[in-house]
Amino acid sequence: MHRATTAAARMRILAALLLLSVPCAAAEDYGISSVTMTIAGGGHLTRSALTEIKNAILKSGKRQTYCNMYNDNPTLLVDGLALYLNPDSGQENGDCDETKSDFQTLIVATDNHYYQVEFITPGIRIHFEKSAEADGLSDYVRMVDALVGRVLAKVRTPGPPGP
Repeated sequence: MHRATTAAARMRILAALLLLSVPCAAAEDYGISSVTMTIAGGGHLTRSALTEIKNAILKSGKRQTYCNMYNDNPTLLVDGLALYLNPDSGQENGDCDETKSDFQTLIVATDNHYYQVEFITPGIRIHFEKSAEADGLSDYVRMVDALVGRVLAKVRTPGPPGP
């Protein structure tokens, strides 16, 4: 019984973590909510994992504009995924100058979706659609966690992390 309760608690934590977002606009403009939390265990969605991905993008990535809000975002293609870093809000850094920003917003782009996580102090802000819970939230979060796991595996492998 205890093991089932622990698994259910982990699933609730994962379910609250990361969901579809509109990365280049105010989330509220599109009926999207955000929540700030400190993540406690389980999965790949940790501050240290996200920082590791950010450092790999800044070290080995290139520059590419993916939306009209920023220019020349740090980007890295990994295992069929496009990873982008957005500058921190309030820093007036539309040109994505590394000397002006900590780049604590990671965008993971697949063929169909953009996923956004802000790993800010003290927690992690996740943007998600209000309807996501009714649309199979648990499966969705497991899929996103698996995407982050794929990226981590590639950036931890010696050699270039590209495709």
